[in-house]
Amino acid sequence: MTETTNIELNYFKTIGHGYQWFLLYEFVIGDKTLFDKSDIEILKEIISSRILNKSLYHNEMDGIELELKGLGETPGRPYEFDKIEMSDFQFINSKTDFKNWITKFRTEGWVDDQDDAKFLMDRAEKELWSRTDLKNGVWYLTKENFEEDSDKLIEIHWIYLHFKTFIEIDRKNETIRTFDFGYD
Repeated sequence: MTETTNIELNYFKTIGHGYQWFLLYEFVIGDKTLFDKSDIEILKEIISSRILNKSLYHNEMDGIELELKGLGETPGRPYEFDKIEMSDFQFINSKTDFKNWITKFRTEGWVDDQDDAKFLMDRAEKELWSRTDLKNGVWYLTKENFEEDSDKLIEIHWIYLHFKTFIEIDRKNETIRTFDFGYD
């Protein structure tokens, strides 16, 4: 499954505001048997694929105007995926629980840029709900769950104040959806 030929970036949306950004990707998988596996088995497979790697830029984006300028030059996700374990992922069960997470993220812990965070989250939430209902929940990794000196973070992880990567396994549409919130 991890071969590039079995993975197609079907949809993406980039939203940037100030120093914050949101990226949404939808991948169609050629190997339909992937969706017969458990969530944990699927996560183990996609963690070594181009779906969940350090890079946030995909060749399918070439020549397309992106709202988030310089995406190809960004350092990418701050995780050392070859060292990530399944216990590093957290699970949000429902759309309601995710909406509660968004409300908390939008309003708590912001010393600076809270207005920018609210603006970005409003736009990101609108885009996300236009694509999914998170019926099966969502898995996520957050930089904040690792110690500063963790070998599970890339060396330049410190450039991000926040970084969250979400993974939705959409069995109905046979799609893997990822979305990232970043703040640098």
